Amino acid sequence: MVLVLKINTSIRFVSRPNRFLLYFIEEGTLFEVNAVGKIILENIRAGKDLNEIVTNLIRLYGLSENEAKEDAQQFINLLIEKNILVNE
Repeated sequence: MVLVLKINTSIRFVSRPNRFLLYFIEEGTLFEVNAVGKIILENIRAGKDLNEIVTNLIRLYGLSENEAKEDAQQFINLLIEKNILVNE
């Protein structure tokens, strides 16, 4: 069985020049993510899987496959830990 993750419905996105914020309505907290985090979240919102996210990171930032996969997986794990990503 494949684990399908989606963004918690209590999260609102706030985009500002050079900043991307996540507002967690339930907790009243804000999370700021960097450009790579923004790309990962946009890919998740678009329904992309980990392999597609890694491919996009390699293309956009010139990362090695290992770097891109490790960065994406660490960020996704953090989002799960913070309840920003939830099991569908």
